[in-house]
Amino acid sequence: MQAMLRGWVGSPDMRARLLVAGAFWNDLMTGTAHPAFAAQPVTMFVSHGFLHFGLLHLAANIVPLAVFGTAALWRVGTARFLALWFATMVAAAALYGLADEAGSAMVGASGVVYGLAGAVTVWLWQDRPGRRWRAAAPLLILALAIAVNGALWVWLAGNFAWQLHLAGFAVGAALAPWIGRAAPDAARDPG
Repeated sequence: MQAMLRGWVGSPDMRARLLVAGAFWNDLMTGTAHPAFAAQPVTMFVSHGFLHFGLLHLAANIVPLAVFGTAALWRVGTARFLALWFATMVAAAALYGLADEAGSAMVGASGVVYGLAGAVTVWLWQDRPGRRWRAAAPLLILALAIAVNGALWVWLAGNFAWQLHLAGFAVGAALAPWIGRAAPDAARDPG
């Protein structure tokens, strides 16, 4: 775990310590490594989603988060949005941990981004009237998700958490039908 981290950041500075303490480590999930602190095997399921490797990584998560997060927030309200956020973050990390090889670390909010995209895809499918237009928006989101992951695969030579993306999308899509709409806001819906 430490050797891999040294390759990423170079020196043991504060950034390195944050990554060691906050990243999701498969070795901690399998019990083959010792945690940096006692609660790390639990906290890493959430802390990984708030750490990023740099500004490009952060921007790559913020832009789609703004799109899918806004759509989800307007549909389900703040409390349900936060429940969906943390459920996809934790579940996607757990599924990533089961699917990825031991010894790797993961940070970033892409499990949440893909979870929100999965939920919005299901809601668009449910809300579209008529057969002809019903599949257009969800199929566009799926095509975009596949294209983005394909481009990342080529650009990063397969060295990214595609398992997290897939798990996040699946978890968000599975939870979406169970999350009810927020009550209409009188300011938005005067009728």
